[in-house]
Amino acid sequence: MSKPAYAALQRVQFNESALIFVPSRSHCRTVARELITLCTLDTESERGFLPQSVSLHLEDYSVRLQDPTLVDFVTHGVGIFHSGLSKADRNLVLELFAEGVVRVLLAPCDACWTLPVRAAVVVVMGTQYTHLERDGSGSQLRDYSFIDIVRMQSRAVRHGLPGHFFLFCQAEARDTFAKFLTDGLPLESELLESSVFENWYKERRRDGTIRNKEDAVQALSFTFLARRLVSNPMYYDGEAGSRNEVLSRIVDRLEENLL
Repeated sequence: MSKPAYAALQRVQFNESALIFVPSRSHCRTVARELITLCTLDTESERGFLPQSVSLHLEDYSVRLQDPTLVDFVTHGVGIFHSGLSKADRNLVLELFAEGVVRVLLAPCDACWTLPVRAAVVVVMGTQYTHLERDGSGSQLRDYSFIDIVRMQSRAVRHGLPGHFFLFCQAEARDTFAKFLTDGLPLESELLESSVFENWYKERRRDGTIRNKEDAVQALSFTFLARRLVSNPMYYDGEAGSRNEVLSRIVDRLEENLL
């Protein structure tokens, strides 16, 4: 999928940044080499993705890299980020990305939760990864969770600036992902299912912060639960009614548990 990924990079200006998520660490270097080759053939330049304003040799940065295999990538404007690299190398790659020296940054899918950067274009190369069992019994192919994909998509959200998000998936899953990314996934509150909620209510009643049902309904009206009650009341209560009526019944049940 390196060719469509390279085509996606052409959708933005040459001086803008790009972030590419691949299934695993081992894919980072392979895809990086393929992208550099495609860019070299396309532009007929040995610079790859390196901006014209940056020195081709980058001696000051190259000597700071503890992993010498990263030098060739960085001198072509491509960086790699994953937990297998030393902390110093990860920080240096992020520094180069922020300065615009590294224009294309590749990372495995699980790095979406630790990678602290955003980009003009984000590409997700595939929606499955190989999971190795901890007991050494083998491996299995797993799908990315919707939460992971949303996290990756969020890397293309930049304040006041446009962003592009490309998700490469199997043809039969395209409509599902398109609907999910377009319409979103309704997330329901788990407050009622949490023992913390009941303990919180008992503490508030004990210290006098909540004195009566009116106070309790008022406090709950600021929660995410109250917002979702408007859109999906039957999910939480099983009975019709306004938001305050449903909250009132929830408070009644909490009061019963105090007895």
